[in-house]
Amino acid sequence: MEIKKIKKNDKIIAYIYLCLDYKKLISIKDKFISFLIKDIVKSPVGYAGFKTKKSLQRHLINALFGWKKDITGIPESHFNKKLILKIIEKSIKKCHQFILSDPTRIFIFPSFNPFKKERMFGVGGFCPGKNVVLIDINPVSGWQAALEKTVYHEFNHSIVSIPCDQWRLLDSLVFEGLADNFAEKLSNGKTSPWVKACSEKKCRGYFLKIKKLLSSKSYKTHQAVFFANIEYPLWLGYSMGYQIVKSFLKKNPKLKWKDIMELSTKEIAEDFIKS
Repeated sequence: MEIKKIKKNDKIIAYIYLCLDYKKLISIKDKFISFLIKDIVKSPVGYAGFKTKKSLQRHLINALFGWKKDITGIPESHFNKKLILKIIEKSIKKCHQFILSDPTRIFIFPSFNPFKKERMFGVGGFCPGKNVVLIDINPVSGWQAALEKTVYHEFNHSIVSIPCDQWRLLDSLVFEGLADNFAEKLSNGKTSPWVKACSEKKCRGYFLKIKKLLSSKSYKTHQAVFFANIEYPLWLGYSMGYQIVKSFLKKNPKLKWKDIMELSTKEIAEDFIKS
């Protein structure tokens, strides 16, 4: 594992942990992940944001492989680390132009997740806790722009003080909407595929159906709204969150991002809640 520091005005604003080197011959998922994270030790933020190394391992098995049953056909470990670091440095410095933060610890992993490769330009992200971001990369076409937007998105999550495992459905909608609108702002209007999954009109219609669920912390409910079931289409939650925050920003064009992030999710979603 290589560790790099990013500074702005002589102040450290991020630590980048490159966990990209692996042995191709390892063909068992948990052993593969164990090798990737062998140098990650307990720190003030736990194990890359998780309480135990086992929890980190369980998360990465799903994040890096998705529904892929085995890990045969793994490509060689050839990543353009200099370019990855360049993109992250530029992106995290841009984040600090809008919102100041304590140093962000960013862990970079290789990705073999078929869904991310086919639908997300090979890049996925997760924020397990304050000031911690995990990003996985499969260097397919378009990964560079996807990495930039992922840094913006996950940085926005990383400054939220409420742990993600305590989010109500309303919190999830608004926090995802904040992250996507923040990423859109910093990437000069470029949006991600999931925010365009449903139109504003459809989002408002579905919002009426889920109003009674807004206080729910149920993992099953969250998964259904964000990742589809019989009642809801794929990525509905992301599109809905994006539209909720977009509506708020249109009505409050002079508010700065640092102030927006201090508002309650109920205040931000007021337009949709009252509709």
